[in-house]
Amino acid sequence: MEPGSLTWVISGDEDADLTADGSGITATLGALHAPTAPPMWWNTVTSPMGTAFDLPLQATAGTARLHVNGSALRGTVTLAGLTFDGRPTHYEATINAESDDAAATLERSVPGDPNNDHGRRVPSAGDESGEDEPGSVFARLRILDQRISRNFALGDLSALMAGLHDATELRREISFGELVTGAWRRFLHDVNESLAFDRHLIEALASSGHLGSPLSKSSTEIEAATARLARLDRAPSDLPTFTREVSAVAGELTHLATHLRARISEALAADLHILPPTHPLRTNREALLARLVSGASPEELDAHEQQWERRLAQAASLPPANSAPSSAPAGAQPSGDEAPFRDDSHIGAALPSSDAAGRGDVTGNGAAAGRGDVAGRGDVAGGGYAAGRGDVTGNGAAAGRGDVAGNGDVAGGGYEAGRGDVAGNGVAAGHGGAVRQGDDAGLVMVVKNAAVVLTGAVARLEHYRGYLQRLDPVGNARLFRASNTEVIARLGRYIEQWRARIVTDWERILMMEQARELHGCLVGTMLDLGAPIDALAASEMARARAFADLMTGRDAAPALTPARMTALLAEYDRPIVEYFRFEDRLIIFVADPDGTVETVDSQVDGPALTALTEELQHWFRVTKVDDLRVRDLFRALGEILWDPIAHLLPEDPETVVTLVPHDALLSVPFHALRDADGKYLVERHATTVLPAASILPPLLARRTSGEKPSRICALVDPEPMPAGYRRLPILRNGFRVVSELFAEAEIYRGAEATDVALLDGVSRRPGVLCLASHAEALPADPMASFVALASGKLTADVVHTLDLPVPLVVLAACETGSGQVTGDGVIGLSRAFLSAGPVAVLMTLWPVIERDSLRLLRRFHDVHLNTPLGTAQALRAAQCSMVAASPQSWAAFTLFGLPQ
Repeated sequence: MEPGSLTWVISGDEDADLTADGSGITATLGALHAPTAPPMWWNTVTSPMGTAFDLPLQATAGTARLHVNGSALRGTVTLAGLTFDGRPTHYEATINAESDDAAATLERSVPGDPNNDHGRRVPSAGDESGEDEPGSVFARLRILDQRISRNFALGDLSALMAGLHDATELRREISFGELVTGAWRRFLHDVNESLAFDRHLIEALASSGHLGSPLSKSSTEIEAATARLARLDRAPSDLPTFTREVSAVAGELTHLATHLRARISEALAADLHILPPTHPLRTNREALLARLVSGASPEELDAHEQQWERRLAQAASLPPANSAPSSAPAGAQPSGDEAPFRDDSHIGAALPSSDAAGRGDVTGNGAAAGRGDVAGRGDVAGGGYAAGRGDVTGNGAAAGRGDVAGNGDVAGGGYEAGRGDVAGNGVAAGHGGAVRQGDDAGLVMVVKNAAVVLTGAVARLEHYRGYLQRLDPVGNARLFRASNTEVIARLGRYIEQWRARIVTDWERILMMEQARELHGCLVGTMLDLGAPIDALAASEMARARAFADLMTGRDAAPALTPARMTALLAEYDRPIVEYFRFEDRLIIFVADPDGTVETVDSQVDGPALTALTEELQHWFRVTKVDDLRVRDLFRALGEILWDPIAHLLPEDPETVVTLVPHDALLSVPFHALRDADGKYLVERHATTVLPAASILPPLLARRTSGEKPSRICALVDPEPMPAGYRRLPILRNGFRVVSELFAEAEIYRGAEATDVALLDGVSRRPGVLCLASHAEALPADPMASFVALASGKLTADVVHTLDLPVPLVVLAACETGSGQVTGDGVIGLSRAFLSAGPVAVLMTLWPVIERDSLRLLRRFHDVHLNTPLGTAQALRAAQCSMVAASPQSWAAFTLFGLPQ
């Protein structure tokens, strides 16, 4: 373990326990919260080839017991983690430091794994290690970890965010780099090398002129498989692609092995006219192949093959070539396996000595690949041999004398193609002559060698398929990325802890603006790592955090972790569509009540998208609206924002879809977007809007019994109005069409419509509070945005100090949902009113007309009060009754908050 690489983040009293006595202070630290680089230690593992190599293990938890006395620091650190195969393990070290030491030293005291006594440390930043070495990555993580902790302690926010950004990018890099895909690439390389050599052997055998059909088919099949494997992605960028590629390889290996087995049967049938099924040479050849498959040692296979070849020579009435003269006395008979075949086992005519069947080479004594390695001494997955240390065909072993699938050979210690060359000087031509007419022994020898070559090839294919399953590159990538996802999630805690230091709401809003780039990096990285719900949680950390603090009344509102998000979705029981935009990347999350999170990740023209939203706002602030252009804008925005997710949403139009826009999208009236059929979204779905899902918990806590409201308190057309604002006679005279729908109505008009009347009316707990007046959003000074009352301007900074425990606030005034767009949402009247206590606010996104507003409010309240429909469905019904008119007349009204 690297000295000085541990970092504990103490975020609460439960994370540390301090005790003091006469000998010093003892600090017991709780669970480990390492922000960027959890401590790692080296664990020695054994590859399937029996070779030891090192893998880093990452701590998932840890405890420390430290004792401080003067300048001395003593203690122990215990880390817990999982081994490569998922078994729990731990590591314990002692700390022994003095104040003048450069760093505390960690000395290994207890091995965490009985099989791991390897004391290797992670290289430090100063080690002479290449960029591709794992140690350099870990050193970079350690340096970032220290830098982040130091900048947090020093209060340097800019440097802290830069460090967090770099740490996130590094985690992304290593999640797709050598540590994840290296073993996969080496595996594919070794399979390719093995197939290339098998093909070489088969083609060399085919050159003898025997077994043309099965050998030609085998070569063609291997060539086709090699071409298909060459098209695979060596560095898949996502887990679904990785899974498909691994499945393709497994299927290819199985498919090719099946075909080569069929070729073995064809080859063995080629000499049936010479060796009937019960002939000793045939049965002994089958026994040899069985030993090859079963895992016999190279020495054992070598001996059995030599015996078989001597028997072949004897059956041809010839002394075995390349063998020393027998020292047995004349007439003596060898015993056991050395006994010669009976006379009836002879085959063919006697061949001249120059055409002897040889000792076992297909054509001589040299090695097809010499005594070298198929893939050298390199690793398949770190440490083991791809093709062992020995020969491919020289001196015997199918994978040499090294291990591929245990301590045996690929084919279990067997031969690739006998002891010698495929195309040397040997059997088929003996020691120098061509095979003569009627030479059955040559065919029998080629059949044997072809069967051995093909059997070895099949055995290797089966080995690689089994090894791929054990290697499990997708599972390894998934675990590695999950670990990095957890670490990246902890980076956001620094921002949350920093926010807790800030006193005012506005300073917290500004701080979140500074964190925009970091949050964009966090969300994008989470999604790239294949963790959609973690990406959604990170998206929540990037929005309306100061608003959530206001809603909960806490210094730092609880963040929506993946577990909390899942629980919230179940409690809320409605689908949520959340948008996250950073530069030209648009991510749309669709979260279902069952916890499923679907994502659509696309590249958009960011400036063009902003231009569309700004043009839309422009048309709703001019006297003469170009309805045709407005409809085109709604369609253009619908194509970008809604079409990609329309199929993921329920078909029932009364199922409320909660929208969580981001950035410039906060000013878009989503319910007015148009689909390819020309229908507005409001015709498809009831909707409500939130700045963040994290404000749902306090809103859910505000819910009432669900009874329909019976009482309304309304302040209508206050008088006098602020300078420059005209009176609203249509609202004043016509508001009775709304108030008469309620059993009780407390209406204040003209000079009565004051702030005192508002608070007095609210004290009687109406179901609806309505302000039908003028309002103005001031983006440059959003907390000065106001609603006009007879007593003066009711500004946003005053509103959020009020206590308004009303289920629904209706702001029937101009642009009450507008303001300054920030990372914390739209700062203005709607935010101020929702933070003051209501469950929902019915707001407007642009200036509205008296008559249109009155018509919509009349229809909205009528449906809400007299049908089972809730507020979102009632607003949908009211707007659907007006869709034939210009969108300016109905689309401004938006439900902001919790539907009831």
